Amino acid sequence: MYFKKLHFRRKNEENINLITFQFNKWGGSFVVELASCCIGENISYPAKLLPTI
Repeated sequence: MYFKKLHFRRKNEENINLITFQFNKWGGSFVVELASCCIGENISYPAKLLPTI
């Protein structure tokens, strides 16, 4: 399936809130993802240090 994505983020003093909307190109379905992460160093797999947003 092919999805069209919209990303939004909100940064405050303690964390970053993320929301993503994905709409199916052909209609009929969509996905909403919500996340919150700490401000600071973030580590991904395999153990790469990611820059702070």
